[in-house]
Amino acid sequence: MDMIKDDVKSYVAPTQRALLLLNLGSPASPSVPHVRRYLREFLMDPYVIDVPWIKRFFLVNGIIAPLRAPKSAKAYAEIWTDEGSPLVLTTESLGRKVQAELGEAWIVKVGMRYGEPSMQEALRDLQARGITEVHVLPLYPQYALSSTESVRAKLHQDLKKLDYHPRLTFREFFYDDPGYYETFAEIIDQTVAHFRPDAVLFSYHGIPERHLHKIDPSGHHPVDREECCSPTSPTGRYCYRAHCVQSTKSIRAAMKTPALPFHISYQSRLGKDPWIKPYTDHVAIELAKAGVKRLAVASPAFVADCLETLEEIAGELRESFIEAGGEDLRLIPSLNDSDRWARVIAQWYSRDN
Repeated sequence: MDMIKDDVKSYVAPTQRALLLLNLGSPASPSVPHVRRYLREFLMDPYVIDVPWIKRFFLVNGIIAPLRAPKSAKAYAEIWTDEGSPLVLTTESLGRKVQAELGEAWIVKVGMRYGEPSMQEALRDLQARGITEVHVLPLYPQYALSSTESVRAKLHQDLKKLDYHPRLTFREFFYDDPGYYETFAEIIDQTVAHFRPDAVLFSYHGIPERHLHKIDPSGHHPVDREECCSPTSPTGRYCYRAHCVQSTKSIRAAMKTPALPFHISYQSRLGKDPWIKPYTDHVAIELAKAGVKRLAVASPAFVADCLETLEEIAGELRESFIEAGGEDLRLIPSLNDSDRWARVIAQWYSRDN
């Protein structure tokens, strides 16, 4: 009996680090009230609609959310599964796979920037476990104010509210990591081999042009240039468009499929202000009118398929492309919760620690 007590006293639990995987989020359901609530939380974020609070409040609550909620609810209903939101389910599945890869020395948690499971809920759980080292991975390959920087700001707000002060590491982007772009290239190769498209369109989530100017102190960001700026320049390090252009180049270079015509575009714009161009819906229609019959579309800004890919690309864009003279449009699946993608993420942390 004394030997057992001595063994218990001498046992030391393995040191645990936490990895927090963060994604955009989703409404609780595709009902209009839940979608309206989600839109209000999302669009009231000052990093998303960057206008003074009072103007943003009336714009979001008086115009955008009431008008868009019914249409968005219908779109969410098109992609919803019996288990719930595809984005949330896929991210949670990815988290379980990364946990299995990293083992018991790590705790992997999943949180959403908007909606549930919330980032604050995940942090509260880590705080209760006594975790003092937290690695934060926003699942956004390319840096942008409205995604990466929004997550960083909310992270620090939540930590302050919880009075939680772990040692943090925060990954700002990973578009330039071979694990990311080689895995995406493999998925594109698989789709191209079966679908045999005439061209591939790389469609990234759009951002307002003013967001590019905000990260360039010179005020002369080349938003209309095809090549934009170099990711290695002082302004290019955080230039979303430069990250998108380089993502496409890296993925293309890693593909094993014989060269196909490819194009870059940006989707999901909101409001009347200019967003970075060219626009995905315009490019797809132009390609159809130019004689492209079969178009494959990849969305490397999204590591998990969601409303913007499953409904906007595979649904709305496909219809527009066919109406303009195309024969078929195929969405190339994202990384989602593939085993290879889970291993890539795990290797980032097991390798560095």
